Amino acid sequence: MHRKSNTHYKDAMIAAIAKVHQLRVVTPNLNDFSRFDVPLLYPFSDGLTPR
Repeated sequence: MHRKSNTHYKDAMIAAIAKVHQLRVVTPNLNDFSRFDVPLLYPFSDGLTPR
């Protein structure tokens, strides 16, 4: 028996908190947060260019 992953729920909660407080989500997992309307920042890029 397998349990469903809460990953989408957790990502949605992080994105919602960032959106309400007008923050940027800093994550190497850009694909996980691309579905949400929040600014993203990939921490390992040269110059830390926001997406």
